[in-house]
Amino acid sequence: MCAWTKTRSAAISGSLPLRSARACDEQITKAKTGFLQGYNAQTAVDSDNQIIIAYALTNQSPDAEHLPSMIRAIVGNCGRAPERITADAGYWSEDNAACAEAAGIDAYIATGRQKHSSAPESAEEQLQAPPGKESAAKAQ
Repeated sequence: MCAWTKTRSAAISGSLPLRSARACDEQITKAKTGFLQGYNAQTAVDSDNQIIIAYALTNQSPDAEHLPSMIRAIVGNCGRAPERITADAGYWSEDNAACAEAAGIDAYIATGRQKHSSAPESAEEQLQAPPGKESAAKAQ
């Protein structure tokens, strides 16, 4: 539990300057436009029923390290692993691809990011590009 030396009520009354009342375990994390003080939330949603079946709230910003624990949470909550998962590029790692495969999950994890203003590559261009570190799972 975090104890604050300056309270919001005292600051509002004017006796103390207003300070950020925040939880002690928040971290400064990298965001698209700089840095953010806060948490990183993970959710797993059942696509058929549109309900959250697992969640996590952490102070660790990289998403990739959270995929195995989210799979374990899904299994714990639902009694079995999902047949398939989709995840954005933040979850891509060879370890995560291997974790999903070991659990018998058909994983669709983006291996890279594409700028909104750029045109998508054609299927032929994707096949002709040499597989790099990021696209190794797609080559399988």
